[in-house]
Amino acid sequence: MKTVNIKINDNQLAQSDRYFVFTLVDAGDAHIGDFNRAMIKIEDDEPYVPSELTAQAPEVVDKGDGKVVVTLRRTAGIEYYFTVDVVTEDGSARKDEDYLETRQTVTFQPKEFEKTVEIPLIHNDVQELNADKSFRVLLQNPKGGEVEEDCRTLTIALTNKVPDPSYVRVNSE
Repeated sequence: MKTVNIKINDNQLAQSDRYFVFTLVDAGDAHIGDFNRAMIKIEDDEPYVPSELTAQAPEVVDKGDGKVVVTLRRTAGIEYYFTVDVVTEDGSARKDEDYLETRQTVTFQPKEFEKTVEIPLIHNDVQELNADKSFRVLLQNPKGGEVEEDCRTLTIALTNKVPDPSYVRVNSE
């Protein structure tokens, strides 16, 4: 029997477990047999750091903008996978009337720290200037970390500025 030593470099970063395949080939006069491969698991010795997620979106959006962009940012634990469900919920604004329902699982790969989710808005001809309609964006079911408490529910107020036809300038040539 022979012993093979493989040096593993420690980079001092918290990381998920890693794997590689060790294969024995060309043993000279010796017979290797049918089991010439081994899967090697490298377990990290740094402590696990769970992801922490923050979220930002504008507080007021005009439906004419066509969408709301929600930005998700990880502030810790970026060496690991992280998922969170992004779900819209009616307030005074209604799905399929004011916005399109969104149900999406967002997955962060290791070392990814920012993602965006776009929520389509429905623009109509009813003028609503006072941001009197709103809906919520919920961040639910985090796996691999936590969502900061004040970011779990975002409220988006909607306006719907319709141009006054008396101010439309027509360029006639």
